[in-house]
Amino acid sequence: MMHRVEASDDELEAFKIAMHMEKDGIEFYRKAMNEAASEKEKALFQRLIVEEEHHYDIFSETYSFLSDTGNWFMWDEHSIVEG
Repeated sequence: MMHRVEASDDELEAFKIAMHMEKDGIEFYRKAMNEAASEKEKALFQRLIVEEEHHYDIFSETYSFLSDTGNWFMWDEHSIVEG
């Protein structure tokens, strides 16, 4: 996770990068959890995984909203379509 990311003025690309970084974090913590020596360590890594998954969900929802606002409102705001 220490590699450099080049700056971009493309918002969608920034969210793709953020989602990728969150997935990398989840995998890192999963590996650490599987290698943990104690139950307290495992619980800590499990909590960190949950946090990273939450961050991923936030970025994913924002990406979905920015890339296809109409469908986002249709599905996530539960619009009623009549006609």
